[in-house]
Amino acid sequence: MPARIIQFPGQSPNKHGFRKARRKKRVNLEDFGQLNMFNTAREARIIAFDDEVKPFEKAMMLEEAGDIKEALRYYEKALKIAQHTADAYCNMGILSTELEKTREALNYFTLALADQPRHLEAHYNIANLYADLGNLDLARLHYEMAIQIEPSFASTYYNLALLFMDMGDMNAAEQRLMEFRSIADTEDKVRAGELLEEIRKLNIGNYE
Repeated sequence: MPARIIQFPGQSPNKHGFRKARRKKRVNLEDFGQLNMFNTAREARIIAFDDEVKPFEKAMMLEEAGDIKEALRYYEKALKIAQHTADAYCNMGILSTELEKTREALNYFTLALADQPRHLEAHYNIANLYADLGNLDLARLHYEMAIQIEPSFASTYYNLALLFMDMGDMNAAEQRLMEFRSIADTEDKVRAGELLEEIRKLNIGNYE
């Protein structure tokens, strides 16, 4: 059964996007808007490598340059020498979503978790993918695992709140949004506040 999206005035709230596994962590935050689990296409650039650069780092550079297929090839090379195995699988999963290869993406995220069961990005990303596929129970499980692993990663609370909204549990959604607001930056606090107001209006309407 496809995921149900609750309609709010104006634009619908959008999930925060996938999170890549990096040596230096970076979070990808998205604005309110149409639900979209995939990143926009990037223009490819030619990259020249130093011979000392290892496959995983080469893959990340190629990924940033927009050369998805070549990035996947270098992540495969990283796997062959067991370089950042879970991270490589995780990033291959994200690239697979950009190629709209959902089954491959699920497989890569699962392999990342098989290698490293407490891999934050893999739990978070597979939760995003399950939510997009309408498998809300599995999405919830992996979001909650991500929170246990890294309680300070704000995007997980936000996406879990949206998931509870899809499930019709507005009280749980409100709780997770309040947790998100407590650790989010100023701009995201404002958006979360607007969404909280809409949830509370719905809750009031349910009791009238």
